[in-house]
Amino acid sequence: MPLKFALWNMKNVSERSLARLFEDLETHQRHTNLVAYTNFIRSNNVDLLAIIEVTIKTGESAVQQLAASVGQGWGSVTTTDRTYVTRKGEFNSVVFNNASTDGSVHVAGVTEANFPQKASSGTKTTFLNRVPVLFKFALQQPANKVLQVITWHTPQPKHINIDQELRAFAESLQDLAILHTNNPSSALAVDVQQPLLVSADFNYDTAPSSNQFGPWNRNIYACSLGLAIDGYMRNFAGLNNGKPTTLVAKDPATYANHKNAHIPTTFDDLLANAYDNILVNQLHMSGSVATVENHLQTHVAADKLTFTYNPTNCTLEISNARKISDHCAVIASLTL
Repeated sequence: MPLKFALWNMKNVSERSLARLFEDLETHQRHTNLVAYTNFIRSNNVDLLAIIEVTIKTGESAVQQLAASVGQGWGSVTTTDRTYVTRKGEFNSVVFNNASTDGSVHVAGVTEANFPQKASSGTKTTFLNRVPVLFKFALQQPANKVLQVITWHTPQPKHINIDQELRAFAESLQDLAILHTNNPSSALAVDVQQPLLVSADFNYDTAPSSNQFGPWNRNIYACSLGLAIDGYMRNFAGLNNGKPTTLVAKDPATYANHKNAHIPTTFDDLLANAYDNILVNQLHMSGSVATVENHLQTHVAADKLTFTYNPTNCTLEISNARKISDHCAVIASLTL
């Protein structure tokens, strides 16, 4: 059963951020971010959008406003507890369509719960300050399916021990799978017989061959509680491995480090850092190779069909695109 899933770190979503204006340099018209976000969902036929970086004060109402803007039948859920456990804090949210355009997907209900701050094995697996969230979507179509979606905004590597943080994730996921055998109705129970995906801004390169992503492979596979769970843990596949998802902060031709300075020749040359990824558990779900929507090209560029380097336009395009977000959305088609 097809479902179009997207992940987007929208950069501090709030009522103020939705009203922020950017300029389309092709039409010379100014639009609000709400227009950009709404157009993204509609033009890509997204069924379910996971949003990272939702602010404490007005973020939830802003996400509700986005759902209403997309159209009738759209809903949203925001985490009850902070997912970024600091004074400033942040939430995670999802925006979803109760029935996809072809009527194949219907959400009957949604629950959400933050992962426990500490896994069962003890203090060494405590999350630093950003905890993953488990959203569970009870589907009427396809029948008897529960889509389990984990969203996570991990701390920057310089602030954490990556091995330790991912070990905490792997052990916690294992704990939640055990919880299902004892309390299947718990909002935190992970059912290993149902589809599961992890959608995250990992804040480091998620290509399997990268040195930074090595801890995922070591730790997610290290969990073993019998063949059923061990096999489940070993079946994650990244759909956006190694694809850059963040916008550069300035024209690459002006980099102070002349070794890295270069004149961009494509829109993708204005992207960096493969931080955002969607990882699916392949036992009960498959997914297409994900695409990255470069909103600099789709919403801002002076010529959206053909990239032509112009120093003045390049600087303006980057500036306006980053008003929408400094991260691009990742989109994948899932089959449940």
